[in-house]
Amino acid sequence: MTICGDAKLVNSDDIQTGFQKQLWSLGNIMRSDCSLFDAVMHMRGRVSTNPVDRVAGLAYLLWTVAIPAYYETQSEEDAWMALVNVMGPVFRAHLLFLYPSPGNGNKVWRPSWKQAMDETCLPEGKVNMHGWVEWDEETETDRHNGVCIEEGYVRGLSVPGNAEDAERCREIIVKDTKGVIHAFKIVATHHYPIPEDSYTLISIGNLPSRMENWVVGRRLPAQTFEKISVFKMTAKEIERLEDLGVAKDSYNYNQGYTMIIDDM
Repeated sequence: MTICGDAKLVNSDDIQTGFQKQLWSLGNIMRSDCSLFDAVMHMRGRVSTNPVDRVAGLAYLLWTVAIPAYYETQSEEDAWMALVNVMGPVFRAHLLFLYPSPGNGNKVWRPSWKQAMDETCLPEGKVNMHGWVEWDEETETDRHNGVCIEEGYVRGLSVPGNAEDAERCREIIVKDTKGVIHAFKIVATHHYPIPEDSYTLISIGNLPSRMENWVVGRRLPAQTFEKISVFKMTAKEIERLEDLGVAKDSYNYNQGYTMIIDDM
């Protein structure tokens, strides 16, 4: 390994140790079980000549299928959108299922670049997620194929959490096919409020290991879905939900179409 610079500084134990720590950190980020937001947090601390350089740097950490062309005059938001479009579908699922609030840029389902840089409590750490969010270049739409609860009433999360609340445990109310009401415990690991109301709920798949993460949102016309927030369910509650049979495969749920994640 070669490190260029002032010989006295380069040979310093502190410099060598610090460099090794950074390499180790980058190696961890590039593991398949790490959250996309680990890479985002790492890039926050980087200094770049041009603002878009930090967006471009993420392409090397996230195993993108291609590296988009970047221009010095390009806005960070446009560069971020280009990166998300070529990002692997698993990392795109991290944006949908882990980021706690709607996007305020050109997409609702995932954070804008400014949100990714400014959010104080990003979901970092290991992620056991096998979900996919596909980008259809021909129709320029983002698509998710998983399971869906057409109507669930979210209760107890309308007030924003505070710094002391690592987790907020509340519930959703759903009806089975016979009209019987059931309550399920849910966990919000963020501070974003979810107004008490009935929502459409989507998750990753029809296996217990793929139903931990859920997105709260609105069903819109033309087979689209608008994100509101996210929550998690424990294995015990997932088992109860499976037994109830109200979570349907979204691919077959509405005339055989994959759900389209809504644009702004």
